[in-house]
Amino acid sequence: MLIDDDPDATDMYRLGLELEGFRVTVVNDPERLRGSLDEELPDVFVLDWELGDITGGDVLDRLKSDPRTASRPVFMISNHPEETSEGRTARAGALAWLIKARTTPNRLAAQIHEALPPSGELAE
Repeated sequence: MLIDDDPDATDMYRLGLELEGFRVTVVNDPERLRGSLDEELPDVFVLDWELGDITGGDVLDRLKSDPRTASRPVFMISNHPEETSEGRTARAGALAWLIKARTTPNRLAAQIHEALPPSGELAE
């Protein structure tokens, strides 16, 4: 699941990840996340830091406090300076802080492949 309010970024990453064999659900509004999780529980989350009125850190806290998603890998991706947010992200449980300007869809796909079990399935 890709959570980002930037349509250009979501299109680029969605298309790139789909070419790498991933099925991608895009959530452009973090307030719709709960409803999206009721419909589908993704194996991994890619989460932007700047989401309008809410930060990616706040969404990450929600994901880590929800028993359905607490153990799912989360990648933060943003052009927000990593030195000001990386510590909080790591403490909250994200696997990595990726800078959008330096993270191609192929690089993101490689990171996701490394985080998923060999079968691609996560235990509930």
